[in-house]
Amino acid sequence: MGKLFERMYIGNPNKKDLTKKDVAKQSRFSLFFTVLKVRGLNLMWLNLLYSVFLLPTYIVIFLALLQYGTSLNSQNPMGFADVVWYLYLLFPCMLIATPGTLGFTNVLHRWANDEHAWFSDFWTGIKKNWKQGLIVTVINYVVLFFLIYCSYFYYSMAGKNSDNEVLNTVFSMGIYIMYLLVGCIFVYFMVHLYVYPMLVRYKLKIKNIYKYSFILAFRNILGSVVCVIGLAAFLYFCMVVPYMMYVIPVIGIVLPYLAVYVYMGGVFNKNVFIDVKDY
Repeated sequence: MGKLFERMYIGNPNKKDLTKKDVAKQSRFSLFFTVLKVRGLNLMWLNLLYSVFLLPTYIVIFLALLQYGTSLNSQNPMGFADVVWYLYLLFPCMLIATPGTLGFTNVLHRWANDEHAWFSDFWTGIKKNWKQGLIVTVINYVVLFFLIYCSYFYYSMAGKNSDNEVLNTVFSMGIYIMYLLVGCIFVYFMVHLYVYPMLVRYKLKIKNIYKYSFILAFRNILGSVVCVIGLAAFLYFCMVVPYMMYVIPVIGIVLPYLAVYVYMGGVFNKNVFIDVKDY
């Protein structure tokens, strides 16, 4: 029995450890299932730990869904003022979630590359990166607030009519401006996929983190688009399917991000040649 638990904890002692070359040769698809098999229970605990930091965000989203629902044709649609109000509420939630995001990213990104990491690395990721993490969070909030605010403004403007033909022309252009801003939001999420992994992984200034994240996002544009659409589809699925929102705190965050970070490991190995932080 003792040997059984020893093998469960440290693996098979007769089997050679994987080298970096072995990991590089292994397909990213098979690596995902390898991490899932080896780290299954730990992934759940990591998800639960991160959910503690996300609890205020869960509450705000739950209240919004409870009040307005998930359908675009809801009888009580979310108006412009409502969107702005919930954006204000999300700012302190994002600040509270920042330490958890740093720790979560540090551990999961290392697991996704088949590297050793334990929950002590969760706290190390917070301690080493909290200053830059807060700066990135403020930048994210300001940019997203501006883009979402403007998108809803032009969307609401598109439905207006006036006796003045010039104003009608301006109102009709609102929908096209809104589409352009939605495209900017999508691009920003593409770039942001790489921001936190690069922040916890490499010693860089904030401007360089965003610069290299932008380069990687467009150098691997197909994968970046698939990752953003996949994460958005998963989130939407959790919101519209009954009781799926309750699955997110247990295992619903870590699985899609594990897939994203496994993919990113290959992207970083091919494109990034900066020394890894020594923790």
